[in-house]
Amino acid sequence: MIISYLKDVMRDTGKFKYIISVGGLCVLNIIICLQPYFLSKLVNNEVNYKCLLFFLISLLIPALINFIKNDLVQATRKSSKRILFLFLESRGYEYYNDYKSSTLQSLMSEISFVCRNLVQELLPSIVKVAVTVLFYTSLISGYSLEIGILYLLVCLIYMVLSAILTQKNRNDIKKALDSTVEVNKSIDDFFKNLDTVFSYLSFKHELEFFDTRLTCEKNIYYKSQKQRHLVYLLQQVILVFLIGLILYIGLINFSSFKQQNLEFILILIYSVLNLSNFGTDFLGGVELKDRLEAALSKLQYGNNRDIIKQNHRLIYDGLDVIFDNISYCYKKLDNEVQVLKDLSCRFEYGKLTALIGDNGSGKSTVLKLIADFLIPDKGIIYQPLKTKVLYINQDSVLFNRSLLDNLGYPHTELTSDQLETLYSLAKKLEIDNIISPHTDLNVEITGEMTKSFSGGEKQKILILRALISDFNIILFDEITSGLDIKSSSTFYQLIKETVSNKVVICITHRKEELQYFDEIISLNI
Repeated sequence: MIISYLKDVMRDTGKFKYIISVGGLCVLNIIICLQPYFLSKLVNNEVNYKCLLFFLISLLIPALINFIKNDLVQATRKSSKRILFLFLESRGYEYYNDYKSSTLQSLMSEISFVCRNLVQELLPSIVKVAVTVLFYTSLISGYSLEIGILYLLVCLIYMVLSAILTQKNRNDIKKALDSTVEVNKSIDDFFKNLDTVFSYLSFKHELEFFDTRLTCEKNIYYKSQKQRHLVYLLQQVILVFLIGLILYIGLINFSSFKQQNLEFILILIYSVLNLSNFGTDFLGGVELKDRLEAALSKLQYGNNRDIIKQNHRLIYDGLDVIFDNISYCYKKLDNEVQVLKDLSCRFEYGKLTALIGDNGSGKSTVLKLIADFLIPDKGIIYQPLKTKVLYINQDSVLFNRSLLDNLGYPHTELTSDQLETLYSLAKKLEIDNIISPHTDLNVEITGEMTKSFSGGEKQKILILRALISDFNIILFDEITSGLDIKSSSTFYQLIKETVSNKVVICITHRKEELQYFDEIISLNI
């Protein structure tokens, strides 16, 4: 799962970019590894200006490495989010029944953060350690092959011990991720229920609830970080002991060569400096890997189970939408709830049809089946050729974009004829104070927190989007719930004017509205 996702990210970013970046990091780290050689030459009686120049240049290398890392990090930022968006976009409608928007946002942010850290911290660390060990092994082997081999073995032993020690810290990673998700969910709940919180004046209750989640998150992360720091300390003790052992053996062998001794000592000092962060970086890498695995698992990344279903839809040469023995069960948390069973009915072309029934009778499910959001478990849905279905419900929200973007969605421009129709309809719906030739439709709507429009205004905007569209099947799920009696009457009159070449179905609970419909289908048994 992790490998598959990272491959997708690399493919989207471009493998060539990774190859060039890693190659650049290798070259720059080799120059840094030459610093002991340059320094040993500078302590001679004669000043070696060439070595001095190269040493000073090598001091600038860490700053140059940041440019390579930044370029790769920002490319990864884009690709990591884009791949997740493409994955979520490919899921079936039922997939979203198991998730809150805050959970999806939290998981997407977590995954993108992990990917950026893998590129910014772990990848450069791996390159630095690999270059340091291999390059210094080669240099030391030039003095003594035995000590060169011993140096390589010591480095490998240190890395293996680091890998073993990190296993103790892995169990807390999933708990930490879960605690962060819970904190984000409580924040999301607070802002989505502002009306309720203000009505009950329950700020203290919400703060106590939030503090409980924060305390839990703090304690879990504290325990995880404490364990990580203890392991790091132990790794440093092991590294210093092993490098000290090599230094002792080397000085005995090179005692008669001062220049060689100095270069050897500097190499070992640089080895400690370059390898000292390996333990922390390895721990961080394991933590990032576990966090990525946990987050991708929660998203069910790579699981195509929900989109592999038998096709129950048949295109035919008629104009009506026909249900033939349709059954459907909602599946959530391994539970199945029968919503529709052997439903057969016809929604006629050119007529305004009301869909009524008790709460839970499956009215919204019927519309979502027509819209192809859901796939029936049994039966056949007959639909006309070249069908374009638009589904709008009472909970549909506006995009945080301009009015023009919302009205013409997904198009960003409207023709002059569409604009003329739009202004006329807006006046009839008494929303011309917002939408008229004198208002700028290109002004972006600010965030939902500002409550730019009332519930009724929002629903009128959604109605206008439907009326100026070219969809031949339009489904309204209680769209008049936020409208007054006059606006509802106007809405149905406008729909009646356009229904002659469409299939239009409306869910309603208002008995007084049934007078406007040509057909009424009840789901009550």
